[in-house]
Amino acid sequence: MFLINRCVIGAIVALLAGSAVAQAQSALPGVRPEAELLQPGPAQACPPSEPTDPAITSSLGDRFIAGQHFRETNAVRGDVAIAWLGTTFRQRFVSKTESSVARTTLQPFRLRRAARASEIVAWLGDRGETTLGELWCLLTLQPNGEAGALLTSAVPNLFFVRDRDGRLWTVDVLWGGPGWEIGASAIDGDRPWDAGAQAFSR
Repeated sequence: MFLINRCVIGAIVALLAGSAVAQAQSALPGVRPEAELLQPGPAQACPPSEPTDPAITSSLGDRFIAGQHFRETNAVRGDVAIAWLGTTFRQRFVSKTESSVARTTLQPFRLRRAARASEIVAWLGDRGETTLGELWCLLTLQPNGEAGALLTSAVPNLFFVRDRDGRLWTVDVLWGGPGWEIGASAIDGDRPWDAGAQAFSR
């Protein structure tokens, strides 16, 4: 009788352990479909085409100086209309300089449910980190709220970018009508981002 009970208990423990492993794996990128948290959308190449023209290549420069681009401006045709820059974004990012933007492909993911930034970053893994230059490239494709990869329905677009000191932050970008509104918040903050928000990765 004791032997049978031990066998039954052992089987139950093994079953529970296997279930725990499966649940843990479901939170890892690539183990189960990312659609459980993130639904992929159409990828966007940025710049949209390879800059083979020497004049275009020269205009890209070898550095991206954030302060020369991220400034509050009135909506002017052809320029990126930025209606608001948050205090944290100003303090942590405006003074940053990056290497020039190489041509890359950015992948948007819609949140299927509310999630904190730390959870989104964990799902995206290493590819989740982007740069200010890549964000700026997307903004130049939709300078005044035109249709494109960035949502323009007052729903946040989320980017995970390192600041001037190398610390990773959430940069949220949304179209507010008069222009783009750009803020920054800590990755480990308690704020949940609502279902429907869009996170970008490489």
